[in-house]
Amino acid sequence: MDKTVLEHFLSSYNWWMGVSTIAVAVGILGEYVAHFVFEEEARRNRREMAVSILFGVLVLGGVVGEYIFGKKLTLVSEQLQQIADTEVAQANKDAATARKDAELARKNAEGFSLQIAQANEAAKDAEARAAEANLELARFKAPRTLSLAQQTAIAARLHSFGSQRIDVIIIGDSPEITEITNEIGFAMQRSGWIPNFVGKAISGPNVSGVLVGTHNGVDSNVVAASEALIAALNSAGIQTAHAVQQYDDNLPMALVGKWDRANVAPIRMIVSAKP
Repeated sequence: MDKTVLEHFLSSYNWWMGVSTIAVAVGILGEYVAHFVFEEEARRNRREMAVSILFGVLVLGGVVGEYIFGKKLTLVSEQLQQIADTEVAQANKDAATARKDAELARKNAEGFSLQIAQANEAAKDAEARAAEANLELARFKAPRTLSLAQQTAIAARLHSFGSQRIDVIIIGDSPEITEITNEIGFAMQRSGWIPNFVGKAISGPNVSGVLVGTHNGVDSNVVAASEALIAALNSAGIQTAHAVQQYDDNLPMALVGKWDRANVAPIRMIVSAKP
């Protein structure tokens, strides 16, 4: 049964009980009026009649109320209680669903916060890698150079090997190659070495960086001196490696310069483009 119908039923019951109460009140009022209007005998008769009528009204109201409403009143109350219980249960269910949704929303928010934090951390890492890559690129593009302090440090390491002769050959046309060759030459001269700038290759091996080698048959002191030069240049940030093999007196490549086969130095240095 619909809740509105049940409420209407209770309203009708209350209306009926109200009518019965009014009827009793009218009977009592009639008795009171009769006391002043009629003689004693008439009042007694009227009283008895009023009592009978009042009793009849009460009995009739009770019987009708019991017949119409009494049997259904308990059922109506139970049904209203069931409706209330159903509404309470639904409200509790809705509240539980709302709490569940709120918890899910909280977890989602925490997940989003974690994802945002991870994304920010990844962005920081990416920025750091990009900065490092840019720095590396800048170092790659920057010309090789030797400061006076670095030239002094190189000279100090080479000085103990005495006056070593070294042929210097350039491969390439860039000003950077010429500049770094001159700076290495200055450092060797300060150590007492004697660099001989043979000239510039116009054809030759495809190499990069600085290569240092020795002539066939040189003694161990010359080999040690070449090793010291390689180590000193690498320490100064100039990428330097050993030549593939020892060389002889023959012209190693086509050169623009002067090649004296009778006066080939025991150490040779080839300077090419920056790796």
